[in-house]
Amino acid sequence: MRIVVSGATGLVGTRLVPRLIADGHTVVVASRSAISPDRFGKHCETATVDYRSVESWFRCVETADAIVHLAGANIFERRWSRAFMQEIRDSRVESTRCLSDAIARSPHRKNGEPKRFISGSATGIYGDRGDEILTESSSSGSGFMADVGRDWEAAANSAREAGASVIHPRLGIVLDAAGGALPNLMRPFRFFVGGRVGSGRQFISWIHHRDLTALYVFGLNNPSLTGAVNAVSPNPVTNAEFSRTLGAVLHRPCWLPVPGFALRIALGRVSEVVTGGQRVIPDRAKEMGFAFQFPNLRDALSDICSKNADSASSTA
Repeated sequence: MRIVVSGATGLVGTRLVPRLIADGHTVVVASRSAISPDRFGKHCETATVDYRSVESWFRCVETADAIVHLAGANIFERRWSRAFMQEIRDSRVESTRCLSDAIARSPHRKNGEPKRFISGSATGIYGDRGDEILTESSSSGSGFMADVGRDWEAAANSAREAGASVIHPRLGIVLDAAGGALPNLMRPFRFFVGGRVGSGRQFISWIHHRDLTALYVFGLNNPSLTGAVNAVSPNPVTNAEFSRTLGAVLHRPCWLPVPGFALRIALGRVSEVVTGGQRVIPDRAKEMGFAFQFPNLRDALSDICSKNADSASSTA
């Protein structure tokens, strides 16, 4: 397949693009700024795209068989000012709307199969729901990230209505030593001051980066998989359990809790994401026969932390 990937230099994209190339696909990396042709190797093409221009997207996706849209501002990049919250929303919603309109205008494949459009989302769409078990059939919640999630998924409607096969992977916490939340969660444990965050009762829905990459590939290869798909492990855990497990894997104590008020002072409104939680189950993926390589947290963390340690020792 010819697959366009936006946001390819982010955490998910840097894992996904090499996998797609290894599987024999032609990958076109779409970016707002120029990327070196050598970034992902000779089997990868690059395209500079104005994310807010339907015409610019159209030129990029016209000949594509599938599009994977990963673009979106990092919500932990800085404190949530009104301007940054608008950037979080626009980088997801407006770019998806323009891309969706471009896909709707583009022709279908010659063999009649519709384009595959994997358009991002997140478990934040469910809002803070305590210990309620959440599946793809659960209602969306309340709060800023829930509002963004609803608008984000709705922004793909024009492509869906035009006949494209649209998937919304609702990402939980992606466990990867290369970036995302995990390095920040590991840091206090490395200095022997790790512990639960807030009450510790909030649920964390997580996924190993290799399972997430495999789930994207699974979605590309299964046209019958459409709509919302919870991209999380089958075994969400509380923050307290996550902290204890991380401490055990790192051979560090888990003893110093971080109070919720301290997070609100340090982080501002983004602390809502940390102290809230969702207990999300990947029903659709399981129903379709997707097999998780790392369904259990301890195995996932052990794999990531051991490889990170091996990498650090080899470069020392």
